Amino acid sequence: MTKLLLVEVIGTLMLSMDFLPSPVVVGLQATGGPIYLGSKLEYSRMPEGSQNLIIRNGSVTRMHAIISQENDDWFVEDCGSDNGLIILDCGPNPIARQARQRVSPFQKHPITKTSLLILGDVVVRVSI
Repeated sequence: MTKLLLVEVIGTLMLSMDFLPSPVVVGLQATGGPIYLGSKLEYSRMPEGSQNLIIRNGSVTRMHAIISQENDDWFVEDCGSDNGLIILDCGPNPIARQARQRVSPFQKHPITKTSLLILGDVVVRVSI
């Protein structure tokens, strides 16, 4: 079943850990293929059916992360980026809001409708 996946770049983190909002909303219709996130993606190397979101920020590497779907579950994978990928759970529970997980490269990690992804200094909300 095809679902609408909304990927929203909502701002950047500053050195002081202040949040600088800069909303750029991109809606992607899930096609069953992966979604690549990076600063400079080479379209000729992407598999057929994939989608791409270019994030122009110096802390985001060329191919930073991949979002993929398996059945009804969504996953994110760090592609060996320089500045890493953090999953921040922003659920309704105040304790869960503090749960941060820096992901290991080249391993799939589940994301939910309450997850924020931090790619380098860029904060990305994924709405499922």
